[in-house]
Parts: sequence; C-alpha cells; structure tokens
Amino acid sequence: MKMPQFFQNVIFYFGTASFAIPCFVVLTFFIYYYYAVSTANRHMVQVLKQQLVLEGHDKQFLLSRLSLFIKQQQEYQKRMMRQAAEQQQQQQQQYQQQHSVSSNTANIVIPPPSAYQQQQPPVVPPPRTNSQSQASEPTPALPPRADRDSKPSSRDRPKDLPPPPIPASGSSSTGNTTGAN
Repeated sequence: MKMPQFFQNVIFYFGTASFAIPCFVVLTFFIYYYYAVSTANRHMVQVLKQQLVLEGHDKQFLLSRLSLFIKQQQEYQKRMMRQAAEQQQQQQQQYQQQHSVSSNTANIVIPPPSAYQQQQPPVVPPPRTNSQSQASEPTPALPPRADRDSKPSSRDRPKDLPPPPIPASGSSSTGNTTGAN
C-alpha cells in the first residue's frame, strides 16, 4: 500500500532543514519566554514575602504603641479620679470643720457644697513623651499628587448632599414642576 504523493511530500518536508531550523528557533523562543516568566514569578514571590514580613513588623509596632497609649490613658484617668476623690475628701473635711464650729454657735444645718454643685476636676492632658513632642513639630506640606489632586472625584462631594438632578428626557417646557409662574 502506497501513500498519496501529497502526504509523502509533507512528511519529507518535516525532515528537511528548511522546517527543522525555524521550528528549533521558535521552540527556543518559547522556552526562553517560559523561563523569563518563571524567573519573574520567583522574584515576585520573594518581594511579596518580604512585604508580608514588613507588614507584620508594622502591625507589631502599631499594637505596641496602641497598648502604650491605652495604658497611659488608664493611668491618667486613675490619677484624675484620685485627685477628684482627694478634693472631695478635703471639701468634706472643711465642711465638717465648719459644721462643728457652726453647730456650737447655732443649730443651722448647712448642706455640703457637693450637694448643690458638682465640681469637676480640672482637665489636665497626660504628660508628653519624647516621641510625642517631636511629632508635634510642624511638618512641611507635601506637594500635590498629579494622579489625585489634578481632577475632582466623587469623594470630593460631601456625603450629605443629594445627587445632582437628572434632566428628564422628553419633557415639555410648558410643564412647570415647581408651581411658580
């Protein structure tokens, strides 16, 4: 059984150099492309791993700063409560001293000052740490970013405003929706 001449020519062409060399070049380009892609992916994986490590360090730093801030606030509130309690005790002692003096002279009952007026302790901010005092120094203004500050966006519109009215299509100019002529 003999193959048709067309198939014999095609099979013969696959064996010639005019097919093998371009095929080899194309296969070499494909192999290089896949090698470059895999190298880029490996590099991207390394970069992303480093970013994850840095983000973990950032989170630990922020959590430690937050816990320190909460601890300072709690200490400050305790100190204010102690001061308020001490002031109230002093006022009660003064009242008792005045009451004991006034009870000897007359039988007039004077209510303590805290009964008709609640005195609030003065608000004193917590002491500043070195990092807070350095952070309070004015920082220079940053130049505007071209991608953000060059055009207004939907974020620039206040949230409490209603959306702009949409013109009605096909409405006649004689119909007055406001009722004013």
